[in-house]
This record gives sequence, C-alpha cells and structure tokens, in this order.
Amino acid sequence: MVAPKGPGHLVRSEFERGRGVPCLLAVEQDPSGDTTPVGLAYAAAIGGARAAVIETSFKDETETDLFGEQTVLCGGLTSLIQAGYETLVEAGYPPEMAYFECCHEVKLIVDLIYEGGLANMRYSVSNTAEYGDLTRGDTDRQRRHPQDHEGDPGGHSIGKIRRRVDERAPQRIAAFQRAAPSLPEPSHREGGRATQVDDAVAGGKPAGGQEQELVGAGFKPARAAEF
Repeated sequence: MVAPKGPGHLVRSEFERGRGVPCLLAVEQDPSGDTTPVGLAYAAAIGGARAAVIETSFKDETETDLFGEQTVLCGGLTSLIQAGYETLVEAGYPPEMAYFECCHEVKLIVDLIYEGGLANMRYSVSNTAEYGDLTRGDTDRQRRHPQDHEGDPGGHSIGKIRRRVDERAPQRIAAFQRAAPSLPEPSHREGGRATQVDDAVAGGKPAGGQEQELVGAGFKPARAAEF
C-alpha cells in the first residue's frame, strides 16, 4: 500500500509542480520478494519520493488516517469552524466578521504550525491569542465524558475506529480477492525498473522521467471501485 498524506487534487498539483506529497508504505505480504521496491516505485511515480516515503503497517496507517480525518481534519476542525461562526452570527455579529475570525484565519494559523510547529505559531500570534490557545484547548478536551474511555486507553474516537476497521475487514479482503485477477503478474514488470527507482529514492533525487516510464510498464492498481 502506498498512501499519500494529502488529498488527491493536492497530490496531482504537487506532482505537476515537480514536488510531491509524503507517502506511507506498507507491505503486508511479500510473495514475490520485491514488493517493497514495487511500492517505492508507486510512490516515486506519483511524486511521493520527492518528499518522503515512511514505512509503516496497514493497521497503523488505516487507524491513524481514519482518526485524523474524522476526528481532527474533517470532523473536529470543520465542526469547530461552523460552531464558532454560528455562535457569533446568532449573537448578532456580522456574518463577514464571523467568517474571517472562524474560517479565513484558520489557514494563516495552520501555515504557521506547518512551518515551525505549535511553538512557532504561539510565538507569532498575539499574547491574547496565545493565552487562549494555552487555556481554552485544555477546557475543550476535558469536556469529553470519562465513561466514554473506560476500557479504551486510546480514547473514545480511536476505539470506534478500531471497531469499525475490524467489522469491515472481511468485506475489504473479499473485495481485494475479487479484484486480484486484474493485478499484473511479476513477469509483466520489466526487469530492473523498480530497482532503478529505489536507487533514485535512496540517492535523494527525483526519479524524473523514470516516473512516467514506470506508470506505463504494467504497474496498474486493482480496480479502485472494488474497495
């Protein structure tokens, strides 16, 4: 599995700019003995090797990805933006002011965090903003009900995600087995290509024209609709 850590449109736009989005690489089984180089070839072909390729497991990638998407990025963050906006508007403040305070400035804060971490953001914002960050965040975390965490040291949300993954695993496996005939046999891969990309990755250099060559060399994923 090669999992780019970013939305599909961003993966494509970064590739077109000659850059890439970091990728996670997971190999569950290796019957051919060259699965890792093939995975690195996939990562290089979409530009991921230009940024970083980090080895992990299917379990860790799936659970952390679902947690990040549904609890922080596309669950917690969006709900917080909407709740803040609605709170200000319902209190009588102009909608455009509520938008700038609760939505527009999110990117500015996230950019500071992206550039240098939480400390960089706290250094860059006003003292009142830093005070709010250091005091209000802990208050929000404490609002979670303790009973939701009983027997679940990972927290309420991650526990739900793990149960969901376990429940859906048989269906996902069956879908993969149905799609397996569409995967190329090892003999379809022209000798040395994955190794060449692996060498390029190890050398810290973009694969360049090698990426398009790999894409056309039989490295074709199973039908995505099956999953």
